[in-house]
Amino acid sequence: MLAVESFAQETDTRAESDDSSFKVAVIDMQSLVKGYRKTLVAEQEVDLKRAEIQKKNQLATNHVLNLKKKIEDRLYQARLGNSSDEEVATLHAEMPILRRELQVADNQREKARIEENTTLNQQMIRRMSAILEELVGITAKKAEEMGFDIVIDISGTTTNQVTPILFAKNATDITDLMRKELSKSGSSQR
Repeated sequence: MLAVESFAQETDTRAESDDSSFKVAVIDMQSLVKGYRKTLVAEQEVDLKRAEIQKKNQLATNHVLNLKKKIEDRLYQARLGNSSDEEVATLHAEMPILRRELQVADNQREKARIEENTTLNQQMIRRMSAILEELVGITAKKAEEMGFDIVIDISGTTTNQVTPILFAKNATDITDLMRKELSKSGSSQR
């Protein structure tokens, strides 16, 4: 029993002495990532690629609409009686083929749009993960240089959308410091 009390007292003494030297920093990684130059460049590139995808989709949509108009025009001419019996018979024979061609063109358009957007989304996720990993590394290095024992991200939320750290006594917010550090390193790389 004496050994347990001695261990408890020793642990309490160590905890008290460690508390005075334990340095905590907090950071808003979400705002840091949003304002980081590499993030802004990545977002601009994604916006351009997304615009290219939309342009290709619009061209394909125009092709589908032209096919549809061609079918409607031929049907309209047949209804007006401006077509011979032979042309009407040919139109009725071709109609399933024309409708199928229209459906295939529309399906290909939609499939291409979905595949291109999915690929772009996956690329963006990989790129943003690499940026986040880079920022975590830079932050960890700077925090270690400054003598912090722990850095807590205050922008994270739980499943209830509540920040897990509601209070941290004597915590230093290093978000602005890291923004300055990143802007310095960004200007030196240009």
